[in-house]
Amino acid sequence: MEHMQQLHFIKYAGICLFLSFLSASMLAQGREFGIRAGIQSAVTYNQEGLVEDGVNFLYGGVFLGRPVGSTFFASFVSGLEYHRNGYYTDANNLRRLHYLGLPLAIRFHFGPWHLQPGISANFKLYEQLFIGGADALSQETKSSFFDLPLQFGAGVRIIDVILEARFHYGWLDVNQGNKNAYLQLGAAYSF
Repeated sequence: MEHMQQLHFIKYAGICLFLSFLSASMLAQGREFGIRAGIQSAVTYNQEGLVEDGVNFLYGGVFLGRPVGSTFFASFVSGLEYHRNGYYTDANNLRRLHYLGLPLAIRFHFGPWHLQPGISANFKLYEQLFIGGADALSQETKSSFFDLPLQFGAGVRIIDVILEARFHYGWLDVNQGNKNAYLQLGAAYSF
């Protein structure tokens, strides 16, 4: 039942956000709409250090940029992204957290280069936990539904393509003292 609710949430949220981005990009001059994708390396950490090995996965999504004021020095960038966090020991011992993220950042432009500090509101879509090959996910072992990592990124624009690197550092406890951190390396294309 919970899985079906998550699928409905994803479907309706995706449709609403896609239509919002599409209408905003068509109606507003000076706004930028695009898609982004790349590879992500994620780790889980706590006060003692890293929890097992990290996970590598792909990420992808859409973004919308709007100039701040009448200058092109800074712009507000938001979007919608799918990514995965967690840790991995072997095929029998792992945790996977699937997130739908809403990154919010200010992008400071220096010619073709930019710096991009911000936050990302991440909503858990689905979670898997296997210990000794058995499904160990329960009410007590579930991770929290929400994560809010700080992000810092940098990139360069080459015509309509943006090459970017963004590091996200979680500061909320998502599961028994564990926090998420991940590095994204990718490209974005703006329309």
